[in-house]
Amino acid sequence: MFRIECFVDDKKLSQVLQVLQGLILADPRIQPVANAHMERGTVKAKTDGSIGELLLEHIKKNKLKEIRNRDVREFLRGMGRPPGSSYWGIKEGIRLGYLRRSGKGSGMKYVVKS
Repeated sequence: MFRIECFVDDKKLSQVLQVLQGLILADPRIQPVANAHMERGTVKAKTDGSIGELLLEHIKKNKLKEIRNRDVREFLRGMGRPPGSSYWGIKEGIRLGYLRRSGKGSGMKYVVKS
């Protein structure tokens, strides 16, 4: 008996599960892998994993022009990070130079520098 672990692109997951159906003894454990990409045949991290770098990658991927604190909270929740770290992520974005403040109070948003 063997245990197999592999990385599958999200577009190919359904095909892999269909092929494995009937061949495996137990239900497969499917776990999403965030911050990963293929490079020379191996799976590597896209960024160093800090909140600031992950937020920058999210902004680039979704071509965002501006972002609010609640958007960052939602993003962090989806990544399995504590949503209370949203302000830290925004501060990191400002420190790294890809975000700047715009507005005041409840209308505060952060504009992505190009």
